[in-house]
Amino acid sequence: MAKYELKTGIVDRTIQVFLQDSSSTTGAGLPGVVAVELVASYIRVETDNDVTITQLTLNDLASLTAAHNDGGWIEINAALAPGWYRLDLPDAVFAAGAWSAGVSLIDGGTDNFVAPWTAEIQLVSYDPEDTVRLGLTALPNAAVESPGGLYTQGAGAGQINQNANGQVDTRPVALAANVITTASINDGAFTSAKFADGFLTAAKYAANAITSTVIADGALTAAKAAAGFFDAVWSVAARILTAGTNILLAKGTGITGFNDLSAGDVRAAIGMSAANLDVQLAALASMISALNNLSSAQVSSAVQAAVIEGTLTLQQVQRILLAASAGLSPTPAAGTRAYRDQANTKNRILANVSAGDRTSVVLDVT
Repeated sequence: MAKYELKTGIVDRTIQVFLQDSSSTTGAGLPGVVAVELVASYIRVETDNDVTITQLTLNDLASLTAAHNDGGWIEINAALAPGWYRLDLPDAVFAAGAWSAGVSLIDGGTDNFVAPWTAEIQLVSYDPEDTVRLGLTALPNAAVESPGGLYTQGAGAGQINQNANGQVDTRPVALAANVITTASINDGAFTSAKFADGFLTAAKYAANAITSTVIADGALTAAKAAAGFFDAVWSVAARILTAGTNILLAKGTGITGFNDLSAGDVRAAIGMSAANLDVQLAALASMISALNNLSSAQVSSAVQAAVIEGTLTLQQVQRILLAASAGLSPTPAAGTRAYRDQANTKNRILANVSAGDRTSVVLDVT
């Protein structure tokens, strides 16, 4: 019995069939069998354990290279491969819903020398003919160690080096911008016990592996370093900063780094604008000079226009006070009293009076 392992749902599948001559004592193949001389069928064991059988009508193909045709049948070569035939299976054999399938060929009664031929087909959800990932979409569709493929152990391209059992050699070469943030580091994560002697050296990192763009602003805070983390450097023993090595303290030299500050850097540090101090002072002097150029009329106008109560300006209040203290005071009608402007053209104050008291006032400050 021929056995196959094929993916559920494949289409236009052609298989090879070897028909044995039943009269041969040596197992020789039987040539010259055409479609009409055979009875074909296929069997399916479905996923609900039902078994079905369907007769397959065979038809003779015109050539070995003819397009797939369900039930297509043709002898391959009677001289070179006697007994070998091509059989085109219908897609229904491989349709979803079955665990396995079988194919049967028997003599149709016209050639009594055809030995029965059977094949068992195991239907699987993966693709045995996929040489990369067996049709399993959870795996990358690329060769191992190639771009997009799986890594293997080793020091070559597409491999991960294992420097010891249970360890992976991970040396950052490039990190995305802001990949290190304050949220990604637990408070107290850095302790003196976490770092062996010589752990953080220039040789451990590729050139420019950790840059300012990799570490987000504010990512490294005091809370991230546990108490005593820096003891190995500062607290265990007195540390001497050698002049000319880490911090230059030689006379006339100063501290390396501060010597590199430009005038613009200094101005930016103290919040000054782009101009030098003498330029800014000159601008201030110019503004003071502009104040000195104000006329007395401009100053007086500005003072008179100042609001001192409610919506009344100083000028309007002065007009009211002048009318009340030095203006004519006629009685336009019984129970009223008016206080006139200096030109005697309008009532600055028109008051209603009852028993000597003002009960309401109308002002004209224009």
